[in-house]
Amino acid sequence: FISVQGADADTVKVALDYFYIIAGGSIFMVLAIFFRSILSGEGDVMFPMKVLGFGTVLNIILDPIFIHYYQIAGAAIATVISQIMVTLIYIYALLFRQHSYITFNLRAFTFNMKIIKAIFRLGIPASLSMIIMSMGLILFNGILGSSDAVAAYQTAGRVEHLFFLPIISIATSLVTLVGMFYGAKRLDLVRMIIKYSLSRSILIALSFSVFFFFCSGYIIQTFTESSEIIRLAVLYFKIMAFAYPFVTIGMTCSRVMQGLGYAYPMFVLTLFRVVIISASLAWYFVIILGNPVHYAWVG
Repeated sequence: FISVQGADADTVKVALDYFYIIAGGSIFMVLAIFFRSILSGEGDVMFPMKVLGFGTVLNIILDPIFIHYYQIAGAAIATVISQIMVTLIYIYALLFRQHSYITFNLRAFTFNMKIIKAIFRLGIPASLSMIIMSMGLILFNGILGSSDAVAAYQTAGRVEHLFFLPIISIATSLVTLVGMFYGAKRLDLVRMIIKYSLSRSILIALSFSVFFFFCSGYIIQTFTESSEIIRLAVLYFKIMAFAYPFVTIGMTCSRVMQGLGYAYPMFVLTLFRVVIISASLAWYFVIILGNPVHYAWVG
């Protein structure tokens, strides 16, 4: 996969050094997400936020230390150590802290196939959606081809997190709130929370669209001195600025469907958006028609 994206032999070796360590510690990342979801499902969002903040700060502290001794592999080691610490804190909180709803009693543990089927019914489509988005990223990197275009795409993606983080936070909260109100048969509250969240999310998206359209060049300059990377990254934001409100609507609606217990529509929409529309149009515009690489983002 790394070679397909245009990486040379040296880059592949370094990337694999990082990947193998991250893959070995991925169980802790999975457990951290699992435990965080339990706490968020209870309505306790502050404690997971504090734990994640601690993990991020710890990672920032450990990164320069381990990178100094182990280069790129050190960054992976620092990340895994941070994930282990976060997971241990979550385990302690769930086993020894008092909770409103969830308690663990391993002696009373039994398999309930009905619950397991319900988990897989919601989890498999969501997992497939994430896989599709990852594959879409690989396809886009392959279509972009040049190292400058890929670097611009990845740099813009990092800056773009300023937009995605609040939108993802609101959308993720909707899963819990919609599920809770829907289970309580309070459809009036379901409608209210959807309208409130969607209106605020669109307002945030419009604000970031204007900000990125006019100010993205100043931000990108802090990441690179390459004029070509800056030019391509600014083009990316000038194109994507018009899409952010629609991306917000799609993300919000997909999480609402997930909260209602309908995960497959999200999977179908992700497949349609990433593979059938975005990747196909990007391939057609750039590879078939031979247009400049920024046409990939038009798709």
